[in-house]
Amino acid sequence: MQLMSLSVPGAPNMRVLNFSWNPLGEGVSDLARHLCCNPDLQILDLFHVKMTKKQVNDLSEAVHQNKSPYLMSSYHDEKGNPKPEHEWPAEDYWRGLDPETFAESEDEREPGSSV
Repeated sequence: MQLMSLSVPGAPNMRVLNFSWNPLGEGVSDLARHLCCNPDLQILDLFHVKMTKKQVNDLSEAVHQNKSPYLMSSYHDEKGNPKPEHEWPAEDYWRGLDPETFAESEDEREPGSSV
């Protein structure tokens, strides 16, 4: 994820960024901080990316400050505003995802595991 946060500012003409179904962890916060480096970004797809309340709010603020991307996430409405917390995916939702679909990067998998 650190590589992604370093490369996003280096791609200022990027129009679509899709990280859906990826376990970004703290990378969501890194991404929010670097959105200002991508003025041409039109679509930011973070659907099925688990976020903390702070990350939800930071991302919403970054999207509004940049007046740029259409944000797709399980936590935000179509205008990039946080949804009410009772509409957020519950912990059971995240536990119920297929581990193969929502797998970590190959570098983060245990030795001997495969997809």
